[in-house]
Amino acid sequence: MIEMNECILHVLDTEKNLCVFAEETIPEMEPEIEKLLQNKIQKAFTSNNIQHGYFKANSSIKQGIDDYLGGQCSFVELSRLIGEIIFEKKMKYGLFQPCDFICANVLIDGRRFLALLDNSYNEGITHNVRQEADRIVNEIIRHKTLFSTNIMKRDAVVLIEYSDMTIQVVENKSEIDAEKVYFYTRLVLDCDAVPSYQESSKVLQKKCETMIDKYELDEVAILPKMKQLIKESLDSNVEIDIQEMAVELFPERRMIQDDFKQEVLEQGIKPKIQVENVKQTKQMKVQRFKTDSGIEVIIPIECLSQKDLVEIINNPDGTIAIELKNINKIQSK
Repeated sequence: MIEMNECILHVLDTEKNLCVFAEETIPEMEPEIEKLLQNKIQKAFTSNNIQHGYFKANSSIKQGIDDYLGGQCSFVELSRLIGEIIFEKKMKYGLFQPCDFICANVLIDGRRFLALLDNSYNEGITHNVRQEADRIVNEIIRHKTLFSTNIMKRDAVVLIEYSDMTIQVVENKSEIDAEKVYFYTRLVLDCDAVPSYQESSKVLQKKCETMIDKYELDEVAILPKMKQLIKESLDSNVEIDIQEMAVELFPERRMIQDDFKQEVLEQGIKPKIQVENVKQTKQMKVQRFKTDSGIEVIIPIECLSQKDLVEIINNPDGTIAIELKNINKIQSK
């Protein structure tokens, strides 16, 4: 349950080098609008793309929050400080994308958070009623300043827990100086953050594919095995241990195990990946095979280890057979 106690909106338009800072909080928000914002915060709070982190000692935003909690500045002043930092950093690093910046005090399951929402604009169309001399004209016009209730590609959501100053961030990387970086995590908040589960799992797959190419390994055997190990960790809510995964994927191949582990850790992934609150999508529960003949087969991950249901056979002539067993009925979908 999310409860919004205070909320303020500032307009940050780096395209026009324009800031419009509100001087007071929103006095009374319409219930429908409040619910939409609550849903956006909830989606961030439960996202697989969420990063967890802590402020560095010299963070300007941390200092501002400390001043607010100590009664040295108001909520409005804190929100303006954060808005100014965001605007300055966007201008400095060439992120010329206008946004509505929302700062709110929220209560989530009894815990107090500062919520920061960077809402990028979406372009849409709407109607406009125009009165002319002796008639009414209805026309269709472009609307450039709509923002979505979903978390869009250029949006960012930050949740800072007041009790321990832990940070949760949902954002996509931005291109700055020809490099893909996390703008809020690295440049605005100035914090140390752990890569999200979503990013970590992508790195695992990419580095697994690297090992397959480098050492000429069996892709059909190893990639499904990796996916199966991840699903087992999610099902049992047990962290993914990179060392244990390396041993399982490349048994009795110590050099490959060490190479895999090193390449993963070099990407900033932690030796043990937390899986708490990770939502399993349909894609995470199945393995898709595509053959050179154009046939695609989708198999539930848990079935891959059951040879009485599925068996992948390497034939002597170099071809591969996928055998589906103990089938009583087939449906066409």
